[in-house]
Amino acid sequence: MVSKIMFKTKTVIKQTARRTPAVNFLISLLISGFSIIFIPLAYENLYTSFFSLLIISYFVVHLTLGLSSRITINQALEYSVKIPDHSSNMTQTIPFESITYIEVCAYKVLKVDNNCPDEISQKYFYQKSLFGYQGAGLIIAYKLPGNRAESEIIRAIKIPAPKAEEFYQFITVNTNCCSIK
Repeated sequence: MVSKIMFKTKTVIKQTARRTPAVNFLISLLISGFSIIFIPLAYENLYTSFFSLLIISYFVVHLTLGLSSRITINQALEYSVKIPDHSSNMTQTIPFESITYIEVCAYKVLKVDNNCPDEISQKYFYQKSLFGYQGAGLIIAYKLPGNRAESEIIRAIKIPAPKAEEFYQFITVNTNCCSIK
């Protein structure tokens, strides 16, 4: 007898893109500098309070300010990619059947690269940026599911992806999408 899988969604691969340590340090330096002004107890022992706040804020910045994406599988054994939405801080789910192609790209620290793939209109190409991130990224092109006229438009999103190669391999093996590398 085959037992039924009892889960709503299960994460297969997860990744979190984080800034470089130097940028995290600068952000935490700003946070601790501004917060030392508003803490009255800090005036008794200014240096100890400042360095304590600097260390705490560095770990908080490192652990909380990142972009996560993941590949999930649902009860019907269908794969999907959950990525940060281009217009908010919510996640967007893209089923594997909707992906038309995938491309590995690179993020540079101070260079903004808005090179849109040829198949995508610049109007429907979105880039999720993470200031200070340096490393690999993914461009995922997809069609919206449904029968509306909007479902024929190919959209693409560029996301920072430290595990870009692993995502690329997994998606191309499990889909019929045309891949560009």
